[in-house]
Parts: sequence; structure tokens; C-alpha cells
Amino acid sequence: MIIHEGLFITPIEIHKINLFKEGLISKELNELLEKSVKDNIGPKNYKTNLKGKMTNYYFWNIHTSNLFKIIKNLLDKYFLNKVDLECKDIWGGIYNKGDYATPHLHLPSLLSWVYYVKCENKNSGLTFHNRYNSNNHNVEMLNIQPKTGDLIIFPSYILHSVKEEKNDKERIIIAGNCNNKDIKKSSLN
Repeated sequence: MIIHEGLFITPIEIHKINLFKEGLISKELNELLEKSVKDNIGPKNYKTNLKGKMTNYYFWNIHTSNLFKIIKNLLDKYFLNKVDLECKDIWGGIYNKGDYATPHLHLPSLLSWVYYVKCENKNSGLTFHNRYNSNNHNVEMLNIQPKTGDLIIFPSYILHSVKEEKNDKERIIIAGNCNNKDIKKSSLN
């Protein structure tokens, strides 16, 4: 977990978890996810924030469902099983040299996440931007350098981007947005 107190007026939590180190994902599932993204890439039309190859926004299959079960389990523990999160939109992306993602946010979603299926240490990182006035106490941006197996979870209202990829090695991600399906009745007691 990364708690960053200088990016915004109030502290925010950005979670970075390596699913391999935690024993939560197998190499086999990761390889199936990589193949699945590559097999489902649509035309490179740049009509989204991701200026690279991308699947559609409803990229659900047995492999992405298995990945989301892992992510949902982590989120349920974080929210003490009091919030029922669902993920309707999920997509895959491939960044090659010259590709990037413009600054954007994922409102009205509650939480967003990115899983790094394939990522070298030299690939571009994920940059969070301060949308508010900077002062002596706040930073303008925070860059997180992911690697293969990393899962980054963050509030959907945070402006973020990916700098232009300078590395020749492709970076493959699967990302999604979570919303509150329903507040569980037990949380009201």
C-alpha cells in the first residue's frame, strides 16, 4: 500500500500488490491472460485515452473472470465485506514504443485498477496528477513504476496517465472499474 499525503488536499491510498509474490496468481493464468489480450485486440483507432492497441470495454472471459475473482477478494477484505463491488467494464491494452495514455479519470466509478500482465522495469510508469492548486505541501505528480504481476488499485477520481513508451518491449495490461453494487445490510447494523 502506498499512502501519499502530498498529492492531494487529503491523504489518498493507492495500493500496489504483486500477485505473484503474494501467491495469488499462477504463471499459467498470467500466460492465459496475455494470450487473451493479444487475441482480442481491436483496430488501432485511438478513440480512447489509450493511444495504443486495446480490446473492447467488455473484455470478459474465463481468464479475466478468474483475475477479477482475485481482485474482488482483495477488495472485499479491504472493505471488510461491507461494500458489494461489481466490475462491469474491463479492458486489455498493449503499449508498444510510442504508445501512451492521455490524462483521464474514471468517474463515476468508485475504484479503478490496473493489472500488469507483462511489464519490464524500463516500461513507462503510471502517473497520478494533482488536479488541484499546487502549493509548498503538495506534489504535482506521482509516478509508480510497475512490473509484471503488479496490481494497482486507486480511487477513480484521480487524474492519471501513461507517458509515451520509449522501450521496445511491449507492456500488456488489463484494467477495470468497480462500482458499489449495494451496501450490504450487515454494514447498517
